[in-house]
This record gives sequence, structure tokens and C-alpha cells, in this order.
Amino acid sequence: MQSLVRPCLRTARPCRRVPAPVRHASTQYTTSSRNFRLTPTTAVLCFVPVLTGVLGVWQLQRLQWKLGLIDEVDEAMAKDPMILPDEINTAALPDYQFRRVLLKGHFADPPILLGPRVYEGAPGVNLIQPFIRSPSSPASQPSTVLVNRGFITTTRAQAIRQGSEKAPPPLGKRQGEEIVIEGMLKTPEDKGMFTPDNKVASNEWYWMDLDEMTRVAGADGKRMQPVIVDEIFDGKQVPGMLMAQGIPVGRPPVVELRNMHATYAATWLSLSALTSVMLARLIMKGRPVQAKNPRLRHL
Repeated sequence: MQSLVRPCLRTARPCRRVPAPVRHASTQYTTSSRNFRLTPTTAVLCFVPVLTGVLGVWQLQRLQWKLGLIDEVDEAMAKDPMILPDEINTAALPDYQFRRVLLKGHFADPPILLGPRVYEGAPGVNLIQPFIRSPSSPASQPSTVLVNRGFITTTRAQAIRQGSEKAPPPLGKRQGEEIVIEGMLKTPEDKGMFTPDNKVASNEWYWMDLDEMTRVAGADGKRMQPVIVDEIFDGKQVPGMLMAQGIPVGRPPVVELRNMHATYAATWLSLSALTSVMLARLIMKGRPVQAKNPRLRHL
């Protein structure tokens, strides 16, 4: 009976584990939370490069103009002094700016005091007087012009205003004596924004109002023309000695024009480049950022 009973055998088959699918590394894109927005800072950074760039280009243009002006001044100074005609064409004077001229005649009243000025640390003013030109022929009648004789001290200027002193004659000359002076034609500058008004009654002039000065100088009937000539100081005397005697010290025989436009242009263009880089970096920080996040999952 037992032989008839056959044992039940189970065949144990090994369990085959199915591997879980492998999820390959995926590239995910995330967006930075600091998105680019137009804030007051970014607005300024957008405006500053344009403004400074324009200013830099403008300074380059001013540099070209100043170099041309320096060439014109050098050319005018190299020419021999000329004698002004009896009747001066005032409309053509800008073409003869910084041109040296010779004047023959004598100084007259009234003195005009233009200031304040500083010379070698001493305060003072510039003394301007009418210059009656001598006729070149018996038939000629030259006009009278204004001559800026140069610097005098405040003490001398105050004495002239009070009437205790007269305008001094040139060194070694008498009042009204005929002399020959060398000067330079000049176009007066306009009144500045913060320059006070002239006080004509008290002889206090803060800016060169050439028309008004001509009217005051010709009040006694002189045939005046609105022309100003700066007397040139030859440098043969010591300026301190002249100031001690009350004699004006004229302008030097050279013209020095301040030229800083190249420095200004470099400064503005450098600021334009720097702020442009700052703006570019600010924009790049607000762009989408790519981030790779590999993940492996096994089931």
C-alpha cells in the first residue's frame, strides 16, 4: 500500500526577480527666483551708461575744438604787432582775438576798476582807462579805445575810488605824455550766472560790460569805440616793485588755455564701460538656470 503511495515531490523553482527599470539621469530646468525686474537700481544702471557715454563723446568734440583754438592762438601770437586803423570795424574783432597790436597816444580819465582779482597772492583789481590814440596824419581822427592796464592792489583801488589818488601814469612817464604800448585784442566774456551786478556809481565793476564801460568813459565827449586791449607786461621790471608804486602790472605775453577735455572724456567713457558691465551682470543673474539632478530608482 505504501508502495502504491508515491511521495509528492515539489520542485522548488528559484524565484526570478525581475529587475526594476532603471531611470536614467534626467536634466531638469529650474528658474531662479531672482527674476530680472525693472527696479530703481536697474533703471539707473540702464540710464547711466548712456548718459556718461554721451558726455564722453561730447568731451572728445570739445577736445578737438580746444586743440583748434590753441592752434589759432599760437598762429595769432606768432604774427608781428599790427597798428589799428583810425576807425575799427568792431564786427571783425572776433577774427582778431589774441592778436598783438601797437597803440600810440596817452591815457585819460575816468579810471574803471574791475575786480576782484588776485596777483601773486595779493588782492586787488584791474585798472581800465580810455586811451586817446594819436592821429597818424593831420587829417586822421582815430577813435578812443579802452585799455586794461593790469593789476593794482586793493589799497590803490580804494584811494582812486575815494578820489585821494589819480590813476598812475606809466613807469617813467608824466600824466598825459604820449607813449607807445603793446597790447592784445580781447573779446570780453559774458556775465556769469552768479556774478553780481556792476555798481557804476561807486566804480565797482564785477564783469566787463564793454558797452556800459564805453558809455561811462566817453561821457565827456570822447569819440569812443567798444574795443578793449590788454596791455602786455614786458617783464623788465619786478612786479612787486610796480605794485608798491601803484603802477599796474599788465598781462603776460603768452596765452595759456586750460585743456582738460582728454581727462574728462576718459573719465566719462570709463564710467560708461563700468556701469555697462554692472548692468550686464545684473541681467544675467535673472536668466533661467539649468540644473542637472540625476536620480536612480530601484524597485
